[in-house]
Amino acid sequence: MGRRLAAPGGRVSHALDHARLRARLRAPGFVLLAGFFTLDDGRERRWLGPLALLGSTAFFYYVLHVHLLLLAGTVLQLDPERYGLAKTYVGAAAVLAALYPLCVRYRRYKAAHPDGWTRYV
Repeated sequence: MGRRLAAPGGRVSHALDHARLRARLRAPGFVLLAGFFTLDDGRERRWLGPLALLGSTAFFYYVLHVHLLLLAGTVLQLDPERYGLAKTYVGAAAVLAALYPLCVRYRRYKAAHPDGWTRYV
């Protein structure tokens, strides 16, 4: 890799390492986003239906998932320091699976009441 910058005491610059890590983590997201832009040609793709659902109910999902995660952490007495990234992904997938049917029902309600309060949520 590249040369590491050393601080005056001979320590490696953690800010530079952090910037490199952020760049590595963003790159796959940009590639994925570019891939979605290439799929935007007007044709319907059924396999993108779940993403379209979450896109049309994004704020509803956001508000519910934050509270659901906080509630689960409190009820189960989970220590954030003790659980790693893999268990975080499992928890996120469980919340997604739990909220998906609610998002389906909310989208139906939102379509049935286009002039109601749902246009703001």
